Amino acid sequence: RTTTYHPSPHIMFGRFAPSAARRAAPFLIRQPQGVLLSRSFASSSKNVFDATNSTFDSLVLKSDKPVIVDLHAAWCGPCRVLGPKLEKLVDAADGAISMAKVDVDKEDQIAADHNVSSIPAVFAYHKGKVIGNFTGMSSDADLTRFVEMVKSSAK
Repeated sequence: RTTTYHPSPHIMFGRFAPSAARRAAPFLIRQPQGVLLSRSFASSSKNVFDATNSTFDSLVLKSDKPVIVDLHAAWCGPCRVLGPKLEKLVDAADGAISMAKVDVDKEDQIAADHNVSSIPAVFAYHKGKVIGNFTGMSSDADLTRFVEMVKSSAK
């Protein structure tokens, strides 16, 4: 385990530093060998897209079909597991639902609007209203039930 220390003895940076510290001084973070601190969340699916503060209303709230919103961060381990699982389930829905991915480090207003205090946080919207949500990891069966509930709201 490696930790990089700032010249000031009171500020610690590294794997266990608060996320604000990681954002403020990414150049001071040394990555421990074998630990992935960042990752691209790019998706090849046409049903999965990135939402920003400026596009959230038009892509999510005004969407004709239900949208699952995945609030995540690149440094979040459970987010890196949950995201691809949700994407597969959304793709299996054959276009009945969409998925918006929101990086909470970049789009902090969306996280604040949803009162997100821990991630991953997932919200389901239909016709501008929240129809379901959960926080943290869920079993594959629970994820399938959640996506089916969202899909059934479109009928």
